[in-house]
Amino acid sequence: MNNERRQFGKSNKAAYATDSFIIDLRAALNQPITEKPKKEVIRKEALKKVEKKHTPHFSLSLKTVTETVVNKRIKSRNSFDWSGFFKSPRRYRWRLASIFRGGKFSLPSSGRRARRLFAREAAVKWRSIAAHIKTNTKRKEKERHAEYLVTWYRSLFAFVAALIFIILPFKLLAYFKILDFSGLKDSIVTRSFSALDNLAAASGEASSLDLAAAGSSFAKAASDFSAAQNELGRVDDWLFSLATFSRDPQIKLAASGKKFLAVGVAGAAFGQKLSAAGEVFLSKTGDRSWGKLIDAFVEHGTPALTSARELQTVLNDIKVDELPLEYQERFSNYKRQADLAVDALATLLNSAQEIKEFIGVSQDKRYLLVFQNNTEMRGAGGFLGSYALVDIRDGRIRKLEVPSGGTYDTEAGMTSYIRSPRPLWLVNPRWYLWDANWWPDWPTTARSLMWFYEKSDGPTVDGVISFTPDVLEDLLRITGPIDLRPEYEMSVDADTFWELIQATVEKPNLQLTHPEMVESLPDSPKNQPKKIIGDLMAKIMERLPEVLTAENAPALVSALEKNLSAKNIMLYFTDPALQEKVSRYHLDGAMLPAKHDYLLVAHTNIAGQKSDRRMEEKITHSAQILTDGTVIDTLTIRRTHTGIKNEILTGVRNVDWLRIYVPEGSQLIEASGFDVPDSGYFEEPEPEWKDYDFVAQTEGKAQTDLRSGTKMYVENGKTVFANWVMTDPGQTSVVRFRYRLPFKVQKNEIRAENKWLAQVDSFLNGEPAERVAYSLLWQKQPGAKAAQTESRLVLPKDWKQVWNYPEALDWTDSALLDRDLMKATLIEK
Repeated sequence: MNNERRQFGKSNKAAYATDSFIIDLRAALNQPITEKPKKEVIRKEALKKVEKKHTPHFSLSLKTVTETVVNKRIKSRNSFDWSGFFKSPRRYRWRLASIFRGGKFSLPSSGRRARRLFAREAAVKWRSIAAHIKTNTKRKEKERHAEYLVTWYRSLFAFVAALIFIILPFKLLAYFKILDFSGLKDSIVTRSFSALDNLAAASGEASSLDLAAAGSSFAKAASDFSAAQNELGRVDDWLFSLATFSRDPQIKLAASGKKFLAVGVAGAAFGQKLSAAGEVFLSKTGDRSWGKLIDAFVEHGTPALTSARELQTVLNDIKVDELPLEYQERFSNYKRQADLAVDALATLLNSAQEIKEFIGVSQDKRYLLVFQNNTEMRGAGGFLGSYALVDIRDGRIRKLEVPSGGTYDTEAGMTSYIRSPRPLWLVNPRWYLWDANWWPDWPTTARSLMWFYEKSDGPTVDGVISFTPDVLEDLLRITGPIDLRPEYEMSVDADTFWELIQATVEKPNLQLTHPEMVESLPDSPKNQPKKIIGDLMAKIMERLPEVLTAENAPALVSALEKNLSAKNIMLYFTDPALQEKVSRYHLDGAMLPAKHDYLLVAHTNIAGQKSDRRMEEKITHSAQILTDGTVIDTLTIRRTHTGIKNEILTGVRNVDWLRIYVPEGSQLIEASGFDVPDSGYFEEPEPEWKDYDFVAQTEGKAQTDLRSGTKMYVENGKTVFANWVMTDPGQTSVVRFRYRLPFKVQKNEIRAENKWLAQVDSFLNGEPAERVAYSLLWQKQPGAKAAQTESRLVLPKDWKQVWNYPEALDWTDSALLDRDLMKATLIEK
């Protein structure tokens, strides 16, 4: 019995060890794992833990057992039904235990009673272990849940605490009405309103040109802003930093309070110093010479520029996107105006020395003023019928000479016989001053005018200044009617200027063709019809300072800007420094270089009287980019004559020598729509006459397109296509050019210093699509009426525009060509 008990004890331990192993093994194999890639890894890790736990109780390596379990077969003498084991492991534990024979424990080999007792005890043990595991599992689940709740509550508390610390300052700001504590708000607002009142007063005083009072008001405004700034300095900076995150517009605006007050201080200081600079010209005391005035302006203007740049700095310190939406656009416009003010003042101060040279401060200046009548177009602006010679000393006109016969008075002094350009042979094969404004590039034309003037027994001049009738009309709108009595027995204003002046100038010719139209006009004194232009210009210059007020001063500035941009006013000087300044600001009417495409359409009216006044024009430019980058341009010019046949001066055929300036090297593909005057109307020059050098080097080397008769040559770095177009009153002419540009649009090259940045961008964002650039510089002919233009860009399939300049302008938009036009685009293949 004792032996049986001892044997049972051993068997019981073996059964317990076996049951424990079975339980752990089953738990390892039956884990609820849903992620397939991790299933086998986790299961093998669990089996390793089972092996480590139970290896001391068995001689057989449990690694072999676990591998057998995983593979669902057992490598031993006894087969084992694993499917049955997983269904009812209790039934099969005996067979599993028998595998471990030779271990520290063995099952009872004999005695039915011993095996029955062993089985019963094993069953009890099995249930006990199962209950223990179940209880243990529930306890661990509760512990894990409790730990999760603690972690969640801890995170929630941290979040709520952070939320409170972030939101609380905003609520405080809202409750206290934006810095409304201890009377601080009242103090700041009072001083700010006082500053604004002073600014408003300064603005009104500056508008009425009371710049001394304006300067005083600006100074008071600066003082008030500075005081408000000091009051606001009592608020901690961290509060403003937090306020920037608020969604409340008032709080957001208050966040930039210090910066806005800094803008007020800098703006008021700028206004004060600029007023002092402007007062220099209005003061009635001291040395009033222009040289001294300009020096005084520079002296006061330099500190004003410093303040303007300080204003620019504090404005840039304010982030637009941190302001409420309703203020963002207004603030952006204010920043742009400040930038323009800085640039304009800097330009004015930097040009002070050149201005002194222009107005003859250091030495007397003599300029040739030419009047180009753009109702009869010529290359540089219009027929040159009148001119004046003006001498200037220290900003004052010392002498103004207006030849009574205009440019025709130079005919007798012209002793050189120069062949005119071939198209001019239609009226005169010999070249004179009045036809010398042949080129649309004003520097080229100005040098030609100076040369012809000197060859016509005229003096050497320091520069040539051109203006058209548009300039006089705009000035007459400011001065009001100009009384030209008793010399001409008439009064001229902006509305009657063209008809009266033109009829007076052309009266000798009109008496032959339209006597009834001019019989009411008085004769010009001493039969000098061209003199009226110079006399009118002198009257306008005399009247303008008398009528100039704060109300019409902006109109004068606007008129000058418009006419300079439209090339109705153009300047050329022999002084290199002065000419460089004029060229830099594009006041010289020069043809400009272009990186890609270029276009200038130039009309020259020859024997068409003043019919250009009745011409309406639409120009369509189309650029087709092929897949290999080749660019084919198509240019269509539609000219309509709106005049009535036999109408005075304008009711005649418009005879136009049309020139198209395009990139040098462009190849003409086809051209059509031309009408050439009969060859019998052209007069040949004498053989011994000389060529003008520039004409010989350009038009003299022209080639002719056999199909269309179009002349092709190179001039001023551009290829020129030229031919005749004639349009009768009430008719429309359509001209078409098609040509290939000398370049292909190609992928932009990356500069060496930016290659590393491109490489980083490529690494982060992938290889970018290939992009190519194309641009068009479309220049306006000097003096020409603004034509209606349309530009088109035709791209290959799947190519698209990803950027345009100007950004607000679509490439296909129509526009009036009242100034030079620049368009650019970036194309993605």
